[in-house]
Amino acid sequence: MDDLICYCFGYTAKDIEQDAAVNGKSTIFDLILSKKKTSGCWCADKNPKGICCLADVRKVAENAMKGKIEG
Repeated sequence: MDDLICYCFGYTAKDIEQDAAVNGKSTIFDLILSKKKTSGCWCADKNPKGICCLADVRKVAENAMKGKIEG
């Protein structure tokens, strides 16, 4: 799945899934959160939903981890 999830920093669903599988959690989630605090983000302008992507990042990571645990 190569769907773009984070429009500000360019992370795809595949990036997040691989990150969660390798690290046991989403380090990308933490990275986006950190970048938002330091350099800001442009969610309202870049994300078609007009909102922050962190909820979607968390959902993709959690689903990836569920698949790893169940599969």
